[in-house]
Amino acid sequence: MRVIFLAIGCAATLLATLYAKWLSVEHDVQGKIALILVDVQRDFMDDGPVPVRGALALLPIWNELLELAGGDGPIDHAIATADWHPKDHISFVSSHKGVQLGDQIHQCAASGQAGAGGCHNIILFNSHCVAGSLGAQSPDGLATDRLDHTVRKGTLPDVESYSGLFDLGHTHPTGLVELLRARRVTTLVVAGVATDYCVLYTVLDALEEGFQVFLVLDGCAGISAEAVHAALDRMQAAGAVLVSLRGREGDHGAPSLLTELERARGKVHPGSQREL
Repeated sequence: MRVIFLAIGCAATLLATLYAKWLSVEHDVQGKIALILVDVQRDFMDDGPVPVRGALALLPIWNELLELAGGDGPIDHAIATADWHPKDHISFVSSHKGVQLGDQIHQCAASGQAGAGGCHNIILFNSHCVAGSLGAQSPDGLATDRLDHTVRKGTLPDVESYSGLFDLGHTHPTGLVELLRARRVTTLVVAGVATDYCVLYTVLDALEEGFQVFLVLDGCAGISAEAVHAALDRMQAAGAVLVSLRGREGDHGAPSLLTELERARGKVHPGSQREL
């Protein structure tokens, strides 16, 4: 009889251990939240060679978002994307003859390349964010110490990458998808510049990869007002949730980021006791 009770006791202990592990794993696999700060670099600020009007004014908001990352904040990771171009990058007007600023060139992915995305247009800009240059660095005042990682893109002379995930032809991944999945991230909070270029393509690629995306409207700035409006419509139609950190963006009826993150946490892990 004693042996039976001992066996029952051991079984109960084993079951309790397995249940505790199951709860831990269940909580762990529910998914993390990452802030993606898109191309917050000197050359994209108001006075840069590719100016995004109003970008410098967003520094306080970007820092507020970074403060939400890590520790007891609602965001688990903070990751930046950054253009890191060679001096003769394909997007530079100076790399071509007989063209003007704002012109487009046509490029097709080489046949046989994995994930080849066919043909696309590349808009020509002033030289910007050259690897190692001051213009490729973050602007003064950005709380870069809160960043976990920076993903560099556009590093090859003949490859243009608006998105923080892939190049335009989807032949050269940046490594961001793998990084996010390794950290079990399922939800992204996106802010940065420019709304109508790199933010747009980052959001669309992230949605295509299955991530839930919250776009912080008052944490983004774009180049063309008309193009920004079209980009917002396009991102929203693709499944992005438009939110506001400070509740000042009313055009799209944007709800509070913190409220939406709390709701997302609740949907992902209903039993979680984590306070946001």
